[in-house]
Amino acid sequence: MPETNMKFIMEEQRSINMAHPTGKWAEAEIRRDDIKDLMEKTKKLATMYSDLLAIKREGWENVLRAQVKREAKEKEKQNG
Repeated sequence: MPETNMKFIMEEQRSINMAHPTGKWAEAEIRRDDIKDLMEKTKKLATMYSDLLAIKREGWENVLRAQVKREAKEKEKQNG
């Protein structure tokens, strides 16, 4: 049993050496397009959500302003 494992390791080592005859690994640029795409989509989603929150904030500010005006008019009617 150990002989077959050793044989496999030797064959694997030989195939690695044949792929890289000098025994050195060449540095390659890391390309992770899937992560780049995910980051772009996340950025787009965050921007859309930020815009949505800005719209909702503006709407609530308008509601609160109208409520303050309504309360002020009611106070005037009660006082005057």
